[in-house]
Amino acid sequence: PPAAAAVAAAAVAPALAAAAAAPVRRTVSVKRGSKSKDLGLTIGTDSTNPNVVMVSGIAPEAKAEGLRAGDRIVGINGKPVATHEDAIKLLKKAGKKVTLEVEEAPVALA
Repeated sequence: PPAAAAVAAAAVAPALAAAAAAPVRRTVSVKRGSKSKDLGLTIGTDSTNPNVVMVSGIAPEAKAEGLRAGDRIVGINGKPVATHEDAIKLLKKAGKKVTLEVEEAPVALA
């Protein structure tokens, strides 16, 4: 019956909304260029929260497969990132290959 379907849909909707809002976390490997020490990334902070470090740009030649502008950087080479300064220090100390743990910004459902 339609009423039972509506009740079932109402019960499932909050779980779907929570799953859609939860950030997806993934690990991305980035390599420095052979001629420069540059990773080809630009990082910045979220305008609403200065403690959120985000990828703000990726150069076309960057070896950063799977990384997207807007990704939030939560770890670098296994160490947590709490501030922009943390990220800068860890990236400067990192070797040729850098492992980033990032969270994808949730996509709003229409």
